[in-house]
Amino acid sequence: MAAGIRRVLALSSERALLFRGESEERNMKQNMKRLSVLLLAVALMAMLAACGGGSGQAAAVTDLAGTEIPLPQKVERIVSLSPSTTEILAELGALDKVVGTDAYSNYPEEANAIDKMGDYNGVNIELVVAAEPDVVLTAGKLQADAMEKLSELNIPVIACEATEYAQIPDSIRLIGKVVDKEKEAEALIQDIKAVEEESARDGEPLKVYYVMSYGEYGNWTSGPGSFINEMIKIAGGYPITEDANPSAPWMDYSVEAMVAGDPDIILMAESLGDPSVLSSTPGYQDMRAVQEGRVYTINDDIISRPGPRVQEAIRAIASILDQAGEE
Repeated sequence: MAAGIRRVLALSSERALLFRGESEERNMKQNMKRLSVLLLAVALMAMLAACGGGSGQAAAVTDLAGTEIPLPQKVERIVSLSPSTTEILAELGALDKVVGTDAYSNYPEEANAIDKMGDYNGVNIELVVAAEPDVVLTAGKLQADAMEKLSELNIPVIACEATEYAQIPDSIRLIGKVVDKEKEAEALIQDIKAVEEESARDGEPLKVYYVMSYGEYGNWTSGPGSFINEMIKIAGGYPITEDANPSAPWMDYSVEAMVAGDPDIILMAESLGDPSVLSSTPGYQDMRAVQEGRVYTINDDIISRPGPRVQEAIRAIASILDQAGEE
């Protein structure tokens, strides 16, 4: 860098000597000083940019697993292996960089046209490698095997899906750094916070049970520490699984505990079909919420993906709680 400055200064000096005349010599010296200062300033700015002092692409990021991941100079090709990361990329205006996704990344509509690299739990390593990604964004522990194999091939692999509600802003910020969209990431985080504030309800919270599956598929639901339980609480409800013992973020809940919890309302994944089916399902048919017709469906994707559409989920839950409270 210094040698380059000296060459520029030398060239400038040679050109300056072309001027003749005693009256112009003093002006030449003054101009040379100004030029030297200007060139030095430009050189220093270039050095700072080269060292990462600018606001461009980050040199490395620390992912949600606490691992520092070096990034290539430019991130232009991304494989996203979870629906939430795909939706965050789209919201930040970086979907055009995505060259591959998991099979469940179906939102926004444009995501359906992107090549699929296997399903959420069965990543096709060969397809990912063939896509020549600069980075791969993953769901973390749930895709540990794929992460290890890709890392062994020297492909930067970043665990960036939130596992709890409080991590959602971290996930958005992380992805914002990866694609050089940090301002957009902060704006999205503020939008989510605004929805949280507007959805707060006064009074005693209604007790809620969320049905992810039932019957022969198990009574799977969200538990303490899950982002779904947290969204229910933000919207003004109280999940009956919050006091479960033993507990886990995702639980196969017993029918006995469900009946004893006596929820005021039941939220049911939309994909499970007509909520009236619970009226003839053992255990569920004995619950007050089912008998009183307080079973409400909610879109599976917005409530099960820790990404931008948690805003829609919180609003939907809050609206259901308001409706139930008026009945």
